[in-house]
Amino acid sequence: MLLGNASRGRIVAKSIIEIPGGFAKIFALARHAPLAGKALHFPGPAAWAAFGPAAVDVVFLDGRSRVVHVAARLRRWRAVGPIDGAREHFVLEAGACERIPIREGDLIERTPLTSERIAAGAKPPEHF
Repeated sequence: MLLGNASRGRIVAKSIIEIPGGFAKIFALARHAPLAGKALHFPGPAAWAAFGPAAVDVVFLDGRSRVVHVAARLRRWRAVGPIDGAREHFVLEAGACERIPIREGDLIERTPLTSERIAAGAKPPEHF
């Protein structure tokens, strides 16, 4: 599954790792450090960058998948939130929000890269 910024026509991540709520959320950054082309998806309006190896970018979305807040280069052991109107958030590698770019108000979409799309010539872009 691809994660894309529909407002800017750019791919944000080539793969999405779903992190359930609860206790698993606390150690998720230690187990799945965000690398280029990978996004961690968390439920909820708040983020905590504990146990991660480095700084991260956090993108908060509302119920319509619109960006309501961007926390760029959130350092280890720092927290953000709760953000008004946010229902979920994605954690990306540090600097991704500048490079792509991702801004408040952008529409973020999840798009499956199905075999029909691959057969038609679709592929993840090489800008990672």
